[in-house]
Amino acid sequence: MATMFVRELSISVVLSRPGTEVLAVQILRFAEDGLWGKLSALGILMIFFSTALVIMATLIGARLSKVEN
Repeated sequence: MATMFVRELSISVVLSRPGTEVLAVQILRFAEDGLWGKLSALGILMIFFSTALVIMATLIGARLSKVEN
């Protein structure tokens, strides 16, 4: 899993241009610049939105499985 993340991040870093960075690249830049507050805030937002999407997908899946039965 960690190898997959490192591979994905390095590809994102190489392909990114100013203004078109993905979140992983922006988090890496914040870490390199020592902007720990911004890095933490972005990380928390990323966790919040990811959790919300997982909950929504779970609820939609549960509702669809009830309709099929």
